[in-house]
Amino acid sequence: MVRLPFRPCFFLPRMVHFNYTDRQEEGAAMRQKQLQLLITFPTTTAAMALEAAAREEGFPGRLIPLPTLLSAGCGLAWMAPPDLAEQARELLARWGLHYEAIHQMTL
Repeated sequence: MVRLPFRPCFFLPRMVHFNYTDRQEEGAAMRQKQLQLLITFPTTTAAMALEAAAREEGFPGRLIPLPTLLSAGCGLAWMAPPDLAEQARELLARWGLHYEAIHQMTL
């Protein structure tokens, strides 16, 4: 009997091939890009302060990682529906929150 210098591994991972066209044929459509309001911040603290203020006042939106097309002091942005730009400015002024810019982008 020949001795191997290593132990053969019988539990090799199987290669799995995903066919994404099958998913589309089954009716799973990709998410449509929509115009969104993005507010960028100089610091993470400012972004979290807006999150707390928005939660307190019931303002819709959420924090997201900053899209690569934008540049800001911190890596977070607040995303909300685009028709709420004026209400967002009022919320920021009312709470005295600092922000860098307000953008509208298709995401």
